[in-house]
Amino acid sequence: MSLSPLDFIARLVALIPTPRINMVRYKGIFAPNFGGRKLIVKKPKDKPKPSDPCSNGLPEKVKQERLRWAEMLKRVFDVDVTICPKCQG
Repeated sequence: MSLSPLDFIARLVALIPTPRINMVRYKGIFAPNFGGRKLIVKKPKDKPKPSDPCSNGLPEKVKQERLRWAEMLKRVFDVDVTICPKCQG
């Protein structure tokens, strides 16, 4: 079977998915509206509320990584992002 160039392009264009449409469809227990989903998916743990309004309750490792990022900003732009503009803490 031989196709003309226009027929070949028309068949290729038909295979291109429409924009903003998901190509993957989940069914069964992976579907978002599955009835027993709450039995399978773990519930998120409650985050402790920080006592300080400026503290965001981040783990120590993340705080250290952000400190490195803050130090770079301070060096380059001479801006200290570790100081809260509201309470200067």
